[in-house]
Amino acid sequence: MDIITVIIEALLSVIIASIGVYFSHRLAVSETQRTMESFKSKLSKSVYASSKRSDMEYEIFRRLGEKCGEINYIMERLYPDDISLCIITEGEKPTLQELAIKIHELKSGLYINRAFIPKNIVSLFEELLNDADEFFICALKHHDHWNETKEEKITKEELKCKAFGKRKLFCDKWKSISEKAREYLHSNETV
Repeated sequence: MDIITVIIEALLSVIIASIGVYFSHRLAVSETQRTMESFKSKLSKSVYASSKRSDMEYEIFRRLGEKCGEINYIMERLYPDDISLCIITEGEKPTLQELAIKIHELKSGLYINRAFIPKNIVSLFEELLNDADEFFICALKHHDHWNETKEEKITKEELKCKAFGKRKLFCDKWKSISEKAREYLHSNETV
């Protein structure tokens, strides 16, 4: 009977050990699953937030680019360099007031969204706005000049040339900013 009790005790020990291993394994798997679920949840929230931010930044740059395009279009209509554009604008020349409104809208859009735009791109937009303001001042002086004397005619022509140069500079800087914005948005997509 001693052998039977030893065998039963050994069997009981194996069964108890197996039950302990089973429950410890279940507990470990359960803990791992909870950790993985928590990690997936955090990752999902992070990806969602990143996606929303990316969408918002894209929309900000799209709106600012649209305002730049509107300003550039008015500038081109005021001082065209293309014969076809010159003919088109003769019938419906824009006013400087339209230009002033568009410049103000770009400034407002930049200041409202400043927190979401990198500093280097904000400074480029500020340079662009300075060029737009200088164009506006030259155009205003050019349109207000009377052409009474030879000197005034020369001054008027100089103002026209300066405004034309500012329009070209505005367009070039706008293209540069668009490229920088595209690089910035693309770098955020690949992260």
